[in-house]
Amino acid sequence: MEIKAKIIIELLGSPKEYIEETMKKVLNELKERKGVNILHEETSSSEKLEKFYSIFSDIEMKCDDISTLIGVWFDFM
Repeated sequence: MEIKAKIIIELLGSPKEYIEETMKKVLNELKERKGVNILHEETSSSEKLEKFYSIFSDIEMKCDDISTLIGVWFDFM
């Protein structure tokens, strides 16, 4: 049974270039995961918050089953 879900992944860190590159790596890893189909993704631009930078991605996806979705929760949230 396919399950449709919407998740938000947020990173906080420094320097700015590091969190931007890390977010790309996280999204690529999620796209390559077996049983996960990304329907839509939108990533914000990085924003400075005091000493650190913040970036987030809003992701709509389909998972093949509940165990795949739970695996995403534990690994990415």
